[in-house]
Amino acid sequence: MNAQHPITWRVFTFFLIFFISSCSTLFKPEKTFSKNGLKVTFRSINALDDIQNHRFIYPIILSEKQVLNHLLSLWHKKIVSPGKAQPVFSLDEGAKLAPLFRKALKQVESGKYLNFEFQSSKGLIEGKVFATAKKLHWEFIKINNNAFIEN
Repeated sequence: MNAQHPITWRVFTFFLIFFISSCSTLFKPEKTFSKNGLKVTFRSINALDDIQNHRFIYPIILSEKQVLNHLLSLWHKKIVSPGKAQPVFSLDEGAKLAPLFRKALKQVESGKYLNFEFQSSKGLIEGKVFATAKKLHWEFIKINNNAFIEN
């Protein structure tokens, strides 16, 4: 019985070290950068809903013109009093943000997505950006200080 005791401690120590090292990667602080009113945070894709059927692309390489086209093609309607669709970003905001988003998207690492906040003249715009095999996904949490709910 005494001969098995050191083996048990070695196995226990091995699993303890493995558990501690795996937990440290889970609780790594998120990288956050801010410039010209745009705050970006690189977050784990595990926080996204319904990711099982997606194949993510890293890094996200787009030209500044492509990013600007994306920003200007994003439109929304108010939920409470729907009316005419409005652009999420103005032309000036898009031109200001395109180089910043381009650089941030290029730095997205495997297993991460880009969370962003931008204080526009109309209010806070907050959302998520990630790329899959065929699409660049833009999901909004807030648009102009109003919670945005997808159907």
